[in-house]
Amino acid sequence: MPRVNGYARAVKSVVGLALAAATLLVSRPSEACSPLYNFDHVTDPAYADDVTPPGAPYVALRSVTRHGDNGGGGASCAGLSQIELGVAATDDRAPADQLGYQVTVLSPESPVSGFGDRIVKPQLGTLFMRFDFDAEPFDLDLEVRAVDLNGNVGEPTTYSARIEPPDVDDGGCSAGGASPGWLGLAALALLRRRRR
Repeated sequence: MPRVNGYARAVKSVVGLALAAATLLVSRPSEACSPLYNFDHVTDPAYADDVTPPGAPYVALRSVTRHGDNGGGGASCAGLSQIELGVAATDDRAPADQLGYQVTVLSPESPVSGFGDRIVKPQLGTLFMRFDFDAEPFDLDLEVRAVDLNGNVGEPTTYSARIEPPDVDDGGCSAGGASPGWLGLAALALLRRRRR
Protein backbone atom coordinates (compact mmCIF):
# COMPACT_ATOMS: atom_id res chain seq x y z
CA MET A 1 0.00 0.00 0.00
CA PRO A 2 2.74 2.61 0.73
CA ARG A 3 3.78 2.27 -2.89
CA VAL A 4 0.34 3.43 -4.05
CA ASN A 5 0.42 6.40 -1.64
CA GLY A 6 3.89 7.34 -2.84
CA TYR A 7 2.74 7.07 -6.42
CA ALA A 8 -0.31 9.26 -5.72
CA ARG A 9 1.90 11.91 -4.07
CA ALA A 10 4.27 11.82 -7.03
CA VAL A 11 1.40 12.28 -9.47
CA LYS A 12 0.04 15.20 -7.40
CA SER A 13 3.46 16.84 -7.36
CA VAL A 14 3.97 16.35 -11.10
CA VAL A 15 0.52 17.76 -11.86
CA GLY A 16 1.05 20.74 -9.54
CA LEU A 17 4.48 21.46 -11.02
CA ALA A 18 3.09 21.15 -14.56
CA LEU A 19 0.28 23.61 -13.77
CA ALA A 20 2.69 26.07 -12.21
CA ALA A 21 5.14 25.73 -15.07
CA ALA A 22 2.48 26.04 -17.78
CA THR A 23 1.47 29.46 -16.51
CA LEU A 24 4.96 30.73 -17.26
CA LEU A 25 4.30 30.24 -20.94
CA VAL A 26 1.01 32.14 -20.98
CA SER A 27 1.10 35.90 -21.56
CA ARG A 28 -1.77 38.13 -20.58
CA PRO A 29 -3.46 40.00 -23.41
CA SER A 30 -1.79 43.35 -24.09
CA GLU A 31 -5.02 45.28 -23.50
CA ALA A 32 -5.65 43.66 -20.14
CA CYS A 33 -3.91 45.12 -17.16
CA SER A 34 -4.73 44.73 -13.53
CA PRO A 35 -2.13 44.66 -10.80
CA LEU A 36 -1.68 41.20 -9.36
CA TYR A 37 -0.68 40.44 -5.82
CA ASN A 38 0.83 37.55 -3.93
CA PHE A 39 -1.22 35.57 -1.44
CA ASP A 40 -0.04 34.79 2.09
CA HIS A 41 1.14 31.21 2.53
CA VAL A 42 -0.96 29.34 5.10
CA THR A 43 0.14 26.15 6.83
CA ASP A 44 -2.22 23.18 7.19
CA PRO A 45 -2.54 21.21 10.48
CA ALA A 46 -3.03 18.02 8.44
CA TYR A 47 0.71 18.25 7.62
CA ALA A 48 1.87 18.73 11.24
CA ASP A 49 3.89 15.50 11.13
CA ASP A 50 5.81 16.51 7.98
CA VAL A 51 9.44 17.15 8.88
CA THR A 52 10.99 17.03 5.40
CA PRO A 53 11.52 20.42 3.76
CA PRO A 54 10.82 20.99 0.07
CA GLY A 55 13.56 21.00 -2.53
CA ALA A 56 15.34 24.12 -3.73
CA PRO A 57 13.04 26.06 -6.07
CA TYR A 58 13.49 26.90 -9.72
CA VAL A 59 13.19 30.60 -10.51
CA ALA A 60 12.80 32.31 -13.89
CA LEU A 61 12.10 35.89 -14.95
CA ARG A 62 8.72 35.99 -16.67
CA SER A 63 8.24 39.68 -17.48
CA VAL A 64 8.93 43.27 -16.49
CA THR A 65 6.22 45.93 -16.91
CA ARG A 66 6.05 49.68 -16.31
CA HIS A 67 2.94 51.83 -16.85
CA GLY A 68 2.51 55.59 -17.05
CA ASP A 69 -0.06 57.84 -15.40
CA ASN A 70 -2.95 56.77 -17.59
CA GLY A 71 -2.44 53.18 -16.48
CA GLY A 72 -1.90 51.60 -19.88
CA GLY A 73 -4.98 49.40 -19.89
CA GLY A 74 -6.82 50.87 -16.94
CA ALA A 75 -6.48 53.14 -13.94
CA SER A 76 -5.54 50.10 -11.84
CA CYS A 77 -2.14 50.07 -13.57
CA ALA A 78 -1.29 53.77 -13.23
CA GLY A 79 2.33 54.12 -12.14
CA LEU A 80 2.74 50.35 -11.73
CA SER A 81 6.19 48.86 -12.17
CA GLN A 82 6.27 45.12 -11.69
CA ILE A 83 8.53 42.10 -12.07
CA GLU A 84 6.94 38.69 -12.53
CA LEU A 85 8.98 35.69 -11.43
CA GLY A 86 8.02 32.12 -12.24
CA VAL A 87 8.72 29.75 -9.34
CA ALA A 88 8.34 25.99 -8.92
CA ALA A 89 9.50 23.47 -6.34
CA THR A 90 8.68 19.95 -5.18
CA ASP A 91 7.93 18.48 -1.77
CA ASP A 92 7.61 14.93 -0.48
CA ARG A 93 3.99 15.52 0.62
CA ALA A 94 2.61 18.95 -0.21
CA PRO A 95 1.36 19.53 -3.76
CA ALA A 96 3.64 21.86 -5.71
CA ASP A 97 0.89 24.46 -6.14
CA GLN A 98 0.41 24.66 -2.36
CA LEU A 99 4.00 25.64 -1.52
CA GLY A 100 4.89 29.09 -0.26
CA TYR A 101 8.10 31.02 -0.90
CA GLN A 102 10.43 33.05 1.27
CA VAL A 103 12.11 35.69 -0.89
CA THR A 104 15.04 37.79 0.32
CA VAL A 105 16.34 40.69 -1.77
CA LEU A 106 20.15 40.49 -1.57
CA SER A 107 20.95 43.58 -3.65
CA PRO A 108 21.36 46.46 -1.17
CA GLU A 109 20.80 49.13 -3.84
CA SER A 110 17.86 47.38 -5.49
CA PRO A 111 14.72 49.47 -6.13
CA VAL A 112 12.60 46.32 -5.64
CA SER A 113 10.12 46.10 -2.79
CA GLY A 114 10.79 42.88 -0.94
CA PHE A 115 8.44 40.81 1.20
CA GLY A 116 10.26 41.17 4.52
CA ASP A 117 9.51 38.15 6.75
CA ARG A 118 6.32 37.39 4.84
CA ILE A 119 6.03 33.97 3.20
CA VAL A 120 4.06 34.31 -0.02
CA LYS A 121 2.09 31.91 -2.17
CA PRO A 122 2.31 32.58 -5.89
CA GLN A 123 -0.63 32.99 -8.20
CA LEU A 124 -0.44 30.17 -10.74
CA GLY A 125 3.29 29.80 -10.26
CA THR A 126 4.08 33.51 -10.48
CA LEU A 127 5.39 35.88 -7.78
CA PHE A 128 4.93 39.62 -8.25
CA MET A 129 7.49 42.17 -7.08
CA ARG A 130 7.13 45.95 -7.36
CA PHE A 131 9.99 48.29 -8.18
CA ASP A 132 10.42 52.07 -8.21
CA PHE A 133 8.75 53.60 -11.25
CA ASP A 134 11.74 55.82 -12.09
CA ALA A 135 14.27 53.00 -11.76
CA GLU A 136 17.15 52.82 -14.21
CA PRO A 137 18.42 49.36 -15.25
CA PHE A 138 19.51 47.44 -12.16
CA ASP A 139 20.80 44.09 -10.93
CA LEU A 140 18.31 41.95 -9.04
CA ASP A 141 19.80 39.39 -6.66
CA LEU A 142 17.41 37.18 -4.71
CA GLU A 143 17.49 34.22 -2.38
CA VAL A 144 14.35 32.10 -2.78
CA ARG A 145 13.32 29.20 -0.52
CA ALA A 146 10.24 26.98 -0.79
CA VAL A 147 8.09 26.46 2.32
CA ASP A 148 5.77 23.46 2.74
CA LEU A 149 2.39 23.16 4.45
CA ASN A 150 3.99 22.51 7.85
CA GLY A 151 6.29 25.53 7.57
CA ASN A 152 9.44 23.55 6.77
CA VAL A 153 11.84 25.80 4.86
CA GLY A 154 13.89 24.28 2.04
CA GLU A 155 17.36 24.99 0.72
CA PRO A 156 17.84 28.32 -1.05
CA THR A 157 18.19 29.11 -4.71
CA THR A 158 20.15 32.26 -5.47
CA TYR A 159 18.78 34.02 -8.52
CA SER A 160 20.32 36.98 -10.35
CA ALA A 161 19.05 38.97 -13.32
CA ARG A 162 19.77 42.29 -14.97
CA ILE A 163 16.47 44.17 -15.04
CA GLU A 164 16.05 46.60 -17.93
CA PRO A 165 12.80 48.47 -17.21
CA PRO A 166 10.92 48.90 -20.49
CA ASP A 167 9.80 52.27 -21.81
CA VAL A 168 6.69 53.60 -20.14
CA ASP A 169 3.70 51.77 -21.56
CA ASP A 170 0.64 54.01 -21.86
CA GLY A 171 -1.30 51.79 -24.23
CA GLY A 172 -1.32 48.33 -22.64
CA CYS A 173 0.72 45.85 -20.67
CA SER A 174 4.04 44.89 -22.14
CA ALA A 175 4.87 41.36 -21.12
CA GLY A 176 8.04 39.59 -22.04
CA GLY A 177 7.93 35.90 -22.86
CA ALA A 178 9.10 33.27 -20.43
CA SER A 179 12.19 31.23 -21.01
CA PRO A 180 10.88 27.65 -21.11
CA GLY A 181 14.35 26.09 -20.83
CA TRP A 182 14.20 25.90 -17.06
CA LEU A 183 11.00 23.83 -17.26
CA GLY A 184 12.94 20.88 -18.61
CA LEU A 185 15.42 21.16 -15.75
CA ALA A 186 12.55 21.26 -13.24
CA ALA A 187 10.98 18.13 -14.72
CA LEU A 188 14.33 16.32 -14.76
CA ALA A 189 15.00 17.25 -11.12
CA LEU A 190 11.53 16.06 -10.14
CA LEU A 191 12.07 12.68 -11.80
CA ARG A 192 15.49 12.25 -10.17
CA ARG A 193 14.08 13.14 -6.75
CA ARG A 194 11.21 10.63 -7.14
CA ARG A 195 13.56 7.79 -8.12
CA ARG A 196 15.57 8.05 -4.87
